Amino acid sequence: MVSEIDGSGTTAHMRMRTGLVVGLAVGYYLGTKAGRERYEQIQGLIDDFRKSRPYEKAQAAVELGVERVRQQQANGAESVAVGG
Repeated sequence: MVSEIDGSGTTAHMRMRTGLVVGLAVGYYLGTKAGRERYEQIQGLIDDFRKSRPYEKAQAAVELGVERVRQQQANGAESVAVGG
């Protein structure tokens, strides 16, 4: 693969890599600047959602489904052990 070198002696790939590193650094800086206050705000929203009725109903439905699958697997393993 041939890389094109511009007038300054850098390749397009190297410029892209440098841009990526700079972008990540800026994102990290801005993210840390938001800091604890934003984290607690998001955590509060998650906690409110977990206490909501739709979440509780969905959680109960999933738990019921998991229990049914466990029972089916136990019944299947039992019939195999008996020789059926």
